[in-house]
Amino acid sequence: MRVCLGLLILCASCGDDPVGKLPDAPPQDDASDAATDGLVSLTVIESFAPRAGVKVYFQNADSTLVSATVTGTDGVASAIMEPGGFVTALDPFISLRQELLENHTLRTFAGVKPGDQLKLERSSRDGAPGVDVSLSIPLDGRAFLYTLYTNCGSYDITNGGGSGSGSGSPGGPVTLYGCGPATDILIEVRDGNFQLVSSLHKLGVAISAGATIDLTAQAYVDAADATWTYSNLPADTDNLT
Repeated sequence: MRVCLGLLILCASCGDDPVGKLPDAPPQDDASDAATDGLVSLTVIESFAPRAGVKVYFQNADSTLVSATVTGTDGVASAIMEPGGFVTALDPFISLRQELLENHTLRTFAGVKPGDQLKLERSSRDGAPGVDVSLSIPLDGRAFLYTLYTNCGSYDITNGGGSGSGSGSPGGPVTLYGCGPATDILIEVRDGNFQLVSSLHKLGVAISAGATIDLTAQAYVDAADATWTYSNLPADTDNLT
């Protein structure tokens, strides 16, 4: 979801031309002066409510810091950024395990573009009714394991070709909790060494009881290696997830 609107109005007043000449032409836009930066926002939602006070770091493509801020009462943090940067949230969702082990979790978006409206969302199963759906996903011949991630639950999928030698489409019945009417879906494909080989991402998939979610027409994108370097981490950090 990207929303970016920039508006530049140039106004010039012209009086009567005393010598009968045509009015001067308006100044031409210089393409080299076109803005290359724009507003980028990150929204953090937990159990359908905005989460305030989450530390968020906006960085340029060369990792220089643009802004270090926190989400407001609406769960939103924002900054003006150029293309190709990074947005990182520190501990957007705190779990009991994190609190006991004093671990930190970082969630980073890479290749961010001006106008991006990023979102991190986690739904709780507590008291939420389960919705049973049927999922079909494309077959990747390298797959040993498929993992489904949604805003409201994650599952390992190994049937229907999970070893890479089966036929048909992987998938089957899945129960989701607290999704609401729609959810984003991420499918990760791992080989026999549990290395990530490809993934598939679909936004805003409609969810309803008994629905069939057929993603077999979607294409996987091969995974690419990336090296990450973090600095200025909390002094007690010994593990990043």
